[in-house]
Amino acid sequence: MKRREPDREEGEPCLECKATVLNINAGRNNDMMRKCRRLSDYAEFIAQIRWKMDEGWSLEEATEISIKQCIDRGILADILTKHGTEVCRMILTEYDEQEEREYQRAEGRAEGRAEGLAEGAAQKLLSQLKKKYAKGKALAQIADEVEEDVESIRPLYDLVVKYPDKTAEELSDMLIRE
Repeated sequence: MKRREPDREEGEPCLECKATVLNINAGRNNDMMRKCRRLSDYAEFIAQIRWKMDEGWSLEEATEISIKQCIDRGILADILTKHGTEVCRMILTEYDEQEEREYQRAEGRAEGRAEGLAEGAAQKLLSQLKKKYAKGKALAQIADEVEEDVESIRPLYDLVVKYPDKTAEELSDMLIRE
């Protein structure tokens, strides 16, 4: 860890940290694993779950089987005997969080599409209003022709009247910023 000089630019970090990432998968960092039995056992437990999943078991089944096998072999036996259900739930929750992130991404894309469609519809309506206003038509007549209520299109119409030289896209951007 290293402290930055006091003459640093505003917004620059005042502390710089470096981290060493260690691979704690089974069969890696053997020196460290020999020094820390719990870490070695944890790596073995996770490897056991992965092997079971590679054999075609679901995550839940692989976790439950691995908990039983590790208890039988003395791997994290004290923890898994006492808290096996909680360990299983935590592993499945972590998996569910990944699903949740996927769901959130999909939901975000759907919201984005909906916003894009709404923006496109507003631009189309603004374009129609501009054309009809340029032909000298009154608000009530325009509303009738585009099959909208006068009050619902009045804010758009007012923009068209106020900024007749702006494009429908520019007017739409102005509405979004408001």
